Parts: sequence; structure tokens; C-alpha cells
Amino acid sequence: MIGNKIKELRLLKKLNQQDLAKALGVSKSSVAMWEVNKREPVLAMVGELSRFFNVPPAFLLGTGVFNNWEEIAEKKDIIIDLLLDAFPNFQKSIFENKIGFIHLINTLFDKIIVNDQGGVDLYINNLIKEIKKSIAPAEASKDDANKQKLMDNYDLLNDEGQQDLVDYSDMLAGNPRKLKESDTAVSVDA
Repeated sequence: MIGNKIKELRLLKKLNQQDLAKALGVSKSSVAMWEVNKREPVLAMVGELSRFFNVPPAFLLGTGVFNNWEEIAEKKDIIIDLLLDAFPNFQKSIFENKIGFIHLINTLFDKIIVNDQGGVDLYINNLIKEIKKSIAPAEASKDDANKQKLMDNYDLLNDEGQQDLVDYSDMLAGNPRKLKESDTAVSVDA
């Protein structure tokens, strides 16, 4: 539920309800009502919360890959280990930060399902591109150059510009006409 996520993110930022209310321009009672799931923020406020906490709106709304967030969060270590096995050059610390992990799964997976055996079924999207790059080195170097350029541009931007870049990326990734086709699932039992 959105209220649980708001509270979790607020506590991660070490804020009290009054601090969050002031930052968002709402009353403390509004924040309190959200957090106990007695009321939900309006859609425009979901956008504000998303920007404030630097998480995708889909995370707050529990849509897309996040529609079973509680199960995913319980399997976080398994998911991280799978990614580190596939990409040993990644630093584990990137994934262990909760916000980093949220962005990671939003970027790499279409959905994650905890299966009946207690394992994890990962429906991969962008991860396939990474695997294909190792097979096609020429294409990989072009992709690497573009990714580096994107990261360099990100580093040049202030906080607002960085969030705009992330939001634009989320918008593009949400447009089916802009995505490569890949509906590949990888299943790993616990």
C-alpha cells in the first residue's frame, strides 16, 4: 500500500511527519492519514512524492514490476546475487542501497514473481541488452559510449536536472514503441 511505502521512504530519509509535510507543502495530518492508509495522496502529489524520494511513481503506486513489492523485497538478496553472478563488475553496494535497488529493478525487469517453490522468476528487459552486448562487441562499444555519455550528462546536472533526466528515461521506457522486444523469463529456485 502506498502509505506503507511513504512511511518507509520517510524513515529512510530520517524525517518525521512534520518535516515531510513541510517539504511537500501539505499538513502533517495529511501525511499521517497517508501513512496509515486512511487516505491516498492525489495523483499530482504522487509525482511530488516520487521526485522528493527519488523513486519511480510506479513504486509508490505498486504498479508494473512493483505490484508485488513486499515479496520482491523479501527476495532482494537472491536477486542481487543473480545480478552479481551475471555481471561481476557491478559493485554490490550499488544494489544494497534501498533506493538504488528500487531503480535497478525498475530498469532491468518487466516483472518479478516469487514462484511456488520460493524461488524467483525474473522477467528481464534491459538485462538482455547487456547479455547481447557480450556477444556483439562492436555494438557493445557503441552502447557503452552512449551509456557513458548519458552518465556524464547526468553528472553535469543539478538535482532537478538529474530528476528530469530520470523522469524522461522512465517516460521513454514506458512507451512500448520505444522498447526493444524481449519477453524472456529466467527462473531461479531458492
